[in-house]
Amino acid sequence: MNRLASFLLVLATAGNAGAAKENISYLDNGQIRLGVNLDLGGAVTFLADSRDGVNRINSWDWGRQVQMSFYSGPVPFQPPGTTLADSWKGLGWNPIQSGDH
Repeated sequence: MNRLASFLLVLATAGNAGAAKENISYLDNGQIRLGVNLDLGGAVTFLADSRDGVNRINSWDWGRQVQMSFYSGPVPFQPPGTTLADSWKGLGWNPIQSGDH
């Protein structure tokens, strides 16, 4: 596959429909191609074999990316004036790079 065809395949398989508009920085060593989204603090949104360009990261919606995640107290963590989702009450403080909850 030539480079243009590989590039077009990468664009077509970049995860979601808005991927071409995202601020992604790529590294490629000829074996793997790694993409990090700079708008998401560097969360990994693209990982592919350099030869086939098929993205192995499901980045369809926020929270599925390969990302940093930290845990701490107090449990439950609820800043004043916020509503805590029932599913997260036992987690405590958990800042992540991307997510939609």
